[in-house]
Amino acid sequence: MIAKSVVVAVALFSSSIALAASSAIGTVSTRGEIRVGGYTVRGTATLFDNTALETSDFAALLRLDRGTEIKLAGGSSGTLFRDRLILSRGETELTTSTPFQLDASGLQVSPSAPNTSGIVSVSQENTVEVATLKGELRVTDSHGILLAHVGPGSPVSFSADPSAAGAPAAAFSDIGIVSVDKSGQYFLTSSLTGVKYQISGKDLSKYVGDKVTINGTLISGTADKPISVAVSSIGINGGTGISTLGKVLIGTSLAGAGVGIGYAVGSASP
Repeated sequence: MIAKSVVVAVALFSSSIALAASSAIGTVSTRGEIRVGGYTVRGTATLFDNTALETSDFAALLRLDRGTEIKLAGGSSGTLFRDRLILSRGETELTTSTPFQLDASGLQVSPSAPNTSGIVSVSQENTVEVATLKGELRVTDSHGILLAHVGPGSPVSFSADPSAAGAPAAAFSDIGIVSVDKSGQYFLTSSLTGVKYQISGKDLSKYVGDKVTINGTLISGTADKPISVAVSSIGINGGTGISTLGKVLIGTSLAGAGVGIGYAVGSASP
């Protein structure tokens, strides 16, 4: 009877080990302390699907089994899943050769190609900063509407998810080419991100085919309607203003943009 109980206990213990091993998705290492699933850990720990993470004063390096590396800066927090990280606060640097997604304040950031690396940060003011170091990052809202393609040297900032229910209208600045379709609707194709915005305003016809700088109000899009901009000012781009920044700012003003590690507001490169 005792022998049978021992065999059952060993079998259950072995099954628990196998289950834990199958749920592990990678490891985390840090020079200081990190909270992993509510527990304080020093040095190295195993990571599992749906795990809450919170760094202290030191950054932490997350190495996932699918070839993804994530550097979580000090003072950052989020929840890690097998295929995505929900960043609640702070900054993270993502390097991945496989599909992976970063969620931040209702925005989804994912690589457009393998071997992409970039930085995503969430400030205390809920500003989301996206910068690419290599490759290209794709930014969409909570409805899957494309907001920006972010390449190296052209970081993009968002004040919040512009499509969130009840979200206020957001300030918008960008440079791009003005075009018009057969129905007489005007568009701006961003020179920085490649995103095409529907625009409305006065005297747009005289800017068709020109590269312009515009300021206005961003109006949320839907699955069957593009994001639009109500233009408050427009002018021929002559190498001044936002074009010198190498940066497009969506949902906030330049003076209020969040600054990521190694980045300054208005800087064209890290």
